[in-house]
Amino acid sequence: MRIGYITRDFMGKGILSLQQEMSLEYSEKSYQEVLKIRQESYWKRMKSFSLFEVIMHWTASLNKHTCRSYRGSFLSLEKIGLLSLDMNLQEFSLLNHNLILDAIKKVSSAKTSWTEGTKQVRAASYISLTRFLNRMTQGIVAIAQPSKQENSRTFFKTREIVKTDAMNSLQTASFLKELKKINARDWLIAQTMLQGGKRSSEVLSLEISQICFQQATISFSQLKNRQTEKRIIITYPQKFMHFLQEYIGQRRGFVFVTRSGKMVGLRQIARTFSQAGLQAAIPFKITPHVLRATAVTEYKRLGCSDSDIMKVTGHATAKMIFAYDKSSREDNASKKMALI
Repeated sequence: MRIGYITRDFMGKGILSLQQEMSLEYSEKSYQEVLKIRQESYWKRMKSFSLFEVIMHWTASLNKHTCRSYRGSFLSLEKIGLLSLDMNLQEFSLLNHNLILDAIKKVSSAKTSWTEGTKQVRAASYISLTRFLNRMTQGIVAIAQPSKQENSRTFFKTREIVKTDAMNSLQTASFLKELKKINARDWLIAQTMLQGGKRSSEVLSLEISQICFQQATISFSQLKNRQTEKRIIITYPQKFMHFLQEYIGQRRGFVFVTRSGKMVGLRQIARTFSQAGLQAAIPFKITPHVLRATAVTEYKRLGCSDSDIMKVTGHATAKMIFAYDKSSREDNASKKMALI
């Protein structure tokens, strides 16, 4: 299995110095001549980089989840013979990327047990790579184009609601009771996630400076596209805030920490949440994401509007709230009142 990170300089300093040299050395040439020389320079440079090197360099700049997902995608594509990570960038640029996208979507179940969702993730990874290389090679690598034809769309919604299960109120109470027995700190983490409908990463990275005990609020920051910051303030019950203040004491830094003072990891809460779910006899596995789906479902059950829930969870659209709401589709306005 391929592992490791690429420390070799990839198209960074080399390209910048190339552009500077060209602006001085070829200032007397015509624009078309300079373009041709530049394309040739890029083309020659591309031969010295393998596709594997490029992927490792590029994915290292992404967030951990996307990095892991994309690397797994390309290793899987190589495993079934759709791609060779040993080819250089010249060879990769000559491929018909649209045909590879089509091949990803047409992979048979006899070859691999990919679901439709997995195929779409693989296709999205491939398109993202070609977009990155298109920019870095000044257009030499073409961008893979997803099909939009009705019967052969590359991307389409595979389900109306998210697959994640949600707990009802009795299951939630039982889960929290068992979790407190296992680990009181993780019990606080779970409650922080539930009240705010927060992702595990948002809660685990929470800092004490984001808490206002006087107003019983916690301020969360969400980054949209790594640029726009969105601030969400969640109000918590006083009883919970009292427990939280007792846990924190006089510390600074991260709210939830290990014995050595480090930030609690996702694997830790995934393990204790699952264990608490088993002890509470909940019929499905409890993951951190189950708590987010549970929060949306419970807020809907209590009569909160989609816009109010969006202010809590940070979802951008009511469509996403609908996707996370696990309440019965029969439980709608027609069940509550008659118009005829």
